[in-house]
Amino acid sequence: MDEELSCLPETPNDKVQHIVRQHLSKFSQVAQQLLDRSYASQNHAFHGDWKELCDQFQKAIEFMRPGCVLATPNTEKVVINIDVSDDDEASHRSYSITPKRSRDADSESPVAKRHRQNLFTTPNRTVSHRDANFSGNEIKREVGQNKLANPHVHSVGYSRIKQSEFGPFYNKYLDIGWRALSLIEIRQQIAIQGLAGVPEFVNHKVRQNFALNSINPWKYPLETFIDNTFDLLRSALVSALGKILGSYEQTSFFRTAKQILENFLKQQEAEQRAISMAFYASESVELFTVNEEDFLRHKAEALELLKDQRRKLRVISYAEKHFQKKGKPTDQAAYEEFKTKVTDAQLGPDTFDRELEVASYIRGYYTTARLRFVDSVCANMNARYFRKIKTDVVYLLENELGLDRGDGKSYSQILVVSN
Repeated sequence: MDEELSCLPETPNDKVQHIVRQHLSKFSQVAQQLLDRSYASQNHAFHGDWKELCDQFQKAIEFMRPGCVLATPNTEKVVINIDVSDDDEASHRSYSITPKRSRDADSESPVAKRHRQNLFTTPNRTVSHRDANFSGNEIKREVGQNKLANPHVHSVGYSRIKQSEFGPFYNKYLDIGWRALSLIEIRQQIAIQGLAGVPEFVNHKVRQNFALNSINPWKYPLETFIDNTFDLLRSALVSALGKILGSYEQTSFFRTAKQILENFLKQQEAEQRAISMAFYASESVELFTVNEEDFLRHKAEALELLKDQRRKLRVISYAEKHFQKKGKPTDQAAYEEFKTKVTDAQLGPDTFDRELEVASYIRGYYTTARLRFVDSVCANMNARYFRKIKTDVVYLLENELGLDRGDGKSYSQILVVSN
């Protein structure tokens, strides 16, 4: 024992109480400064690191927004999947598909129907027979399911992003919105949810089910955000404790103090996780916003983009049909020039205008809810979780060690080396 005690710094017995309290007080001070944004610096870099995590969280959910397949049977040979905000890049995310023979929803083959039904799900909730195509307890959309199961299945948009931009969110769930919408699927669901004798009727369930289906996967980046926030703060506080009590690392004093801190953080994390998940629950069960002005703006922006890309597809189809009638190899220069001269009158009205409006509603709502959700989760984490720890960490160790109670451990006891 004498040999073990010799490893400790020499401390006069009459100063043990002062030394212990001084170290614990120093830890409380450092912990408070670490959580105080006014102290953010190289010495207290927690908030800078957390800011980067918040930015990556926001970017991840933005990337996950539902892309829309704008091709329709008998008119287009390409699909433009709008997955990112850079409109000029849309053409680079195009690819060829085999044109399909047009058919009504009721005349689909059994294989096609099974394929279509696998594309949809909604969050856990009671569903009626009319909602059957959207039911399910898991994300069973074909694209989403494959992305979560196979990290090598990615959209073109996913392959273009850098891991450094997304940090811990660089995950296969980023791809879950790829081809989440299509004009054909929207038309089929409008028919399924329609009312006899009510022309042009679009049941709100169609918009809601598609929108909730795109919001449901938010739980994955939310869990990533929560876990990494907790790990970031825990690491910072434990590191601060280690630096302040480093000289006593082999004592029961240090080990007990560290365990007290870990238990405290574990309890706070459980409470905060439940609160953060409650924000997700409110977003994933029903559409709701009083921010109508921003919603209408986001919807209008989405509709403009979708119509622009849809028109490009129709122009391509029109030009191809025009040159196919000639029965000669297409001259690329003439083909490109012809496309620039195609007018709206030549194209005629788009028979999928109603479906485009529904798709723009879904994407507009997604943007409105996304901004609200990320802000709410991060603001609550800052105002509630960080503030509570900042307040409760003061005298935490002193109280839990029982240093102010008559039945608590003596100062000399807690500084004894323990194996």
